[in-house]
Order: sequence, then structure tokens, then C-alpha cells
Amino acid sequence: MATGIKWVGGKHLSEYKGSTWKPENDFADFKPDTQSGAATFNREIKSGKLPANTERLPYSTTTGKLK
Repeated sequence: MATGIKWVGGKHLSEYKGSTWKPENDFADFKPDTQSGAATFNREIKSGKLPANTERLPYSTTTGKLK
């Protein structure tokens, strides 16, 4: 089951200037910025563990910062 932040009002993240967030995505999941992180994210979408409208938030495994 996906957990996280529930958006209840205000601007959607896709509406901010410079945002790369897809307008149809209402959920997010942090994954390492690696091939295995991408593969895990895709597998979790396909299996239904994550909702189909989930945005992948890749982060550096070295610094921990979002890409």
C-alpha cells in the first residue's frame, strides 16, 4: 500500500514554474537514481504496489539529494 503525502488543495506540483512533474501524477515515490532503482519503481507500478499515477523521485545514493 502506498503511503505518503495527500494533496488536498492549492497548486498541483506540475503547475509550478520549471516543474517536470506530470500533471496526471498525484503520488510520488523516492528511489535511488540507479538502474535498479528505476527497475524497482517500474516493477512496483506494474504489480500495483504503487498507483499508476506515481511520480518517481530519483535521489543520489552518494549525497542523498534529489536529482
